[in-house]
Amino acid sequence: MKTLKPAFRAQLRRIYGELLTEAQAVRLALASKEPIVCVGDVSTLNLTRGGVKPIVSVVDFKSERKPLSEGEAEEIRALDARVFHAFNPPGCISGEAAGALSDALAHVKSHGPAVVIVEGEEDLLLLPAIVLAPDGTLIFYGQPKQGIVLERVNSESRARAQNFLEEGFV
Repeated sequence: MKTLKPAFRAQLRRIYGELLTEAQAVRLALASKEPIVCVGDVSTLNLTRGGVKPIVSVVDFKSERKPLSEGEAEEIRALDARVFHAFNPPGCISGEAAGALSDALAHVKSHGPAVVIVEGEEDLLLLPAIVLAPDGTLIFYGQPKQGIVLERVNSESRARAQNFLEEGFV
């Protein structure tokens, strides 16, 4: 289990990718031939409502630590995807959650989309998603009260995420 060092919390709030509106994110995702990963419930809902089919979605049935409505939770449960479950405490990245994300990404290669349902908190799983996803993958995640961030997986984004995992956690 890796726990976020308090000194690194502000660095993780910084936007490293492209900040988009919901409409921009949907248009870009629909126009792309690259695999799509969503980290977060609202990002998953916004993109899937727009017709986007992520290969992997990582959710915890919460938005800004408040439970989703039953209708929103049901929309996620209804996604046509294999479900993986994991426990991940707030402020941490558990081996179980990173393993479920890795299993989900491996599953999509031959079996189709996957959803990782996290008991706890999913937001820090963005980092292992960047490290584990194939080059070219488009990862969308929510930036509260600002929009949706697009992180393109490449050697630079992967190195930055790996550095955060090594330096920002104990």
